[in-house]
Amino acid sequence: SFEENNLSRFFQSIRLVFADLDAEKNHYIRDPLAPPPNEFGLKSGPNYLFFHMIDHLAPSYDCILQMETDCVAIRSGWLNRFSEVEQANPESWVIGSHYHGPKLPEPWTNHLNGNSIIRSGSLEFQKFFASVWKRRVESVVKYQRPELAFDCAWVEYLNAVEESGKGLGKTDPYEGRFQSHDLIANMTPGIAYPLNIPSVEELKSQMQNTFIIHGSWLLPEIRTRCNRFP
Repeated sequence: SFEENNLSRFFQSIRLVFADLDAEKNHYIRDPLAPPPNEFGLKSGPNYLFFHMIDHLAPSYDCILQMETDCVAIRSGWLNRFSEVEQANPESWVIGSHYHGPKLPEPWTNHLNGNSIIRSGSLEFQKFFASVWKRRVESVVKYQRPELAFDCAWVEYLNAVEESGKGLGKTDPYEGRFQSHDLIANMTPGIAYPLNIPSVEELKSQMQNTFIIHGSWLLPEIRTRCNRFP
């Protein structure tokens, strides 16, 4: 808990908001080959949690940082740095991380992980989210790829549009809206570093501009470090 782990050393307070998802939309099935329980797919829990956050909470803020519980800060000053990057890129709706590791097959090379800065207060983004992103993700999951989460399903949709030959028009309306940045690194050590899982210090040395690592494999080391504080 917040008090048991003495997190008041780092945060003034914590606020918990529950999405109260319906049971049919509260699944997280990792096996991509498993039969979907319903039309909402195998990752309905993360998908509809994200949808709820954007619909009900995010518009209250100019920007939000979605950071899941398996994200780890590897150096101090990360919040200030995130704020600087957000302010330097006012036209971007989403600033996140491509996968750090061996090249992924298309279209996943261009996939921005869901741990990202989201310009939630933008009226343009809110309109895009309600009329395009959310609807396209639901369609892809229902009719094509039930195993996909919201971030991957969006890339799948863009790829399908491109392959159909229809395109998005002469001018890509999303150009510059989804931006990759090295602030966050989306990593899976078993693939990226199969022979040697790096420590926090090694990552800091190798990735000078990265502040957050998305990878639960660092949590034990971080817990040990945190326990050193009085």
